[in-house]
Amino acid sequence: MLHEGGIWLVAPEDRRYGQDVLIPKTAIGAAKTGQVVVVELTEPPALYGQPVGRVKEVLGEIDDPGMEIEIAVRKYGVPHEFSDAAIGEARALPDTVQPADRQGRVDLTDMPLCTIDGEDARDFDDAVYCEPAVVSGRGKKPNGWRLLVAIADVSHYVKTGSPIDVDAYDRATSVYFPRRVIPMLPEKLSNGLCSLNPDVERLCMVCDMLVDAKGEVVAYQFYPAVMFSHARFTYTEVAAILANTRGPEAARRKDRVPDLLNLHDVFRALLKGRQPAARSTSTPWRHRSSATRRATSRRSCRACATMPTA
Repeated sequence: MLHEGGIWLVAPEDRRYGQDVLIPKTAIGAAKTGQVVVVELTEPPALYGQPVGRVKEVLGEIDDPGMEIEIAVRKYGVPHEFSDAAIGEARALPDTVQPADRQGRVDLTDMPLCTIDGEDARDFDDAVYCEPAVVSGRGKKPNGWRLLVAIADVSHYVKTGSPIDVDAYDRATSVYFPRRVIPMLPEKLSNGLCSLNPDVERLCMVCDMLVDAKGEVVAYQFYPAVMFSHARFTYTEVAAILANTRGPEAARRKDRVPDLLNLHDVFRALLKGRQPAARSTSTPWRHRSSATRRATSRRSCRACATMPTA
């Protein structure tokens, strides 16, 4: 915002616009000289005249922390404000998983699922757990793994056509800037109910797999569940633990070190399985009642492996 010779002007941030915008004194609002503002054109540029506009929003001083992000958001039209209807719908949601939400879901709260994300991650979308298992034959010695991958069940809270769904569809994804995230969903969902935070119950969708030593997924099933994240890891922390299972990082997480080693083992098997080779077809487990699936989730992987296949 410039004030020169009694005339208010706005110099466009994008230098492709070759003309400053004239702002009538009655249209400057609360803007002050030197501030960054958002302008709405009221008169387009003419052959012999400059464009005219009005101040729509005052962003602040040019040196304010995060100003480059505020400018980028508006320059590229990133949706950053939720509709009143979406805000109202989010406000009406509970803060925790309710007893009614658990109906028809497998109880995995005793399964030590954990999340692994970057140091600066604010929302946690997925969690994993792995244990050795007998996946083939009738022996008792494990020859593969049971691998669980859980993803936050957003669909339980966001219904098709709802105000939150409409806003999320418009945004398509969360947008990440340094020091700031513009979420696809209101914060109550993105950082709360739909974030697999540690030490709280969350609703999720699970892919429950049996993986053999060759990295083949020999059986799998999908089901809705309730989970309880037992730990929030970072990639750096996991790498340090795997590099030295007797180091300080491992000592702080000694209860979860075996789980991380199992995950690393199945990772190496899956990586090996990606190499060009003949692959057998994975077999989905037969759908069963929620009571049966709940009981199954607590059994050993050997019991899971003996479930009839479709």
